[in-house]
Amino acid sequence: MKVITTSNYKIELYDSIHNLPAWRDVKIDYYLLEDTGLGTNIEAIGSLFSSIVSAARSGNAKDVETAVYNIMSGIYSQIQEYRPDFMAWACMIKSINGEPFEDLSWDNVKKTIKMLSDDGLTIGELDETFEEIKKKFPESWTSFFRSGQDQEEEIDLFDSI
Repeated sequence: MKVITTSNYKIELYDSIHNLPAWRDVKIDYYLLEDTGLGTNIEAIGSLFSSIVSAARSGNAKDVETAVYNIMSGIYSQIQEYRPDFMAWACMIKSINGEPFEDLSWDNVKKTIKMLSDDGLTIGELDETFEEIKKKFPESWTSFFRSGQDQEEEIDLFDSI
């Protein structure tokens, strides 16, 4: 487990998929997938506009449509003061001051991030611990995934829907 502290809180985080309750993985994957699709700041949204231009120039209507939806999601996230990477990080919290952190509802996770931020959690600490944890996860995920060929076939099937 990884432990970080703020002025009033001791936060214990899961740092391996082997310790993570299975139901949390779905939440973390959702937020990480959302983060990779739309980014977490206005600069990421700007790069999506560039992808629209490239896709439009190449005549790829499907990519234009995907980028437009991602931009709409990104702008909505900015308006809602929402960062999917922060949400994924919070889903890795095992406990706060020894109390289990089990309510992973959108409102509670967002409220918890705000509470910890108000108590001194910085974006630097959040990013640092999140990157450290994410580096450990791929090592522990290797036994859970099939070969790359199987993954590519699944992605191709998903893309055709």
